[in-house]
Amino acid sequence: MTVPMSASAGQSIAVSDTTGNPGGGAAPESVTQYFLSANSVLDDGAIALGSRSVPALAGGASNTGSMMV
Repeated sequence: MTVPMSASAGQSIAVSDTTGNPGGGAAPESVTQYFLSANSVLDDGAIALGSRSVPALAGGASNTGSMMV
């Protein structure tokens, strides 16, 4: 995941990630979700910011996507 080092309150930021399938077989389509958290734990305090669809991936393939949150 790539994110800016800082942002101002109310400012949108671009986030990007790469989802990979290191296995030998195909992986079904999936969804990557983005959350804002005060710590590194995904808990009830985390705020959902958005999501992106990831297509089915062949073994060894990856998919990179980004969005504004």
